[in-house]
Amino acid sequence: MARSTKSYEERMLQLEKKELENGAVIEGGKTGFTDEAGQCLVSFAEYGGEEYILVTAEAMTDSGSAVDSIADASTVYGRLQ
Repeated sequence: MARSTKSYEERMLQLEKKELENGAVIEGGKTGFTDEAGQCLVSFAEYGGEEYILVTAEAMTDSGSAVDSIADASTVYGRLQ
């Protein structure tokens, strides 16, 4: 596995606890990158008394940042019903 050349600060992007319009609460997440998996995000949310974990791998972004994965996670959790 190739080692990331990014600094710790670049690799770590913390999601702050965030309540979405549908009542889902994103509790947090962790980003990462490897050559094999690309840009990744693991996030955790609660909705309707249930817990959800979402894993995103091989995220393709124009900027190479994890921001798109975070937006995607918000979209997925926001569609829970």
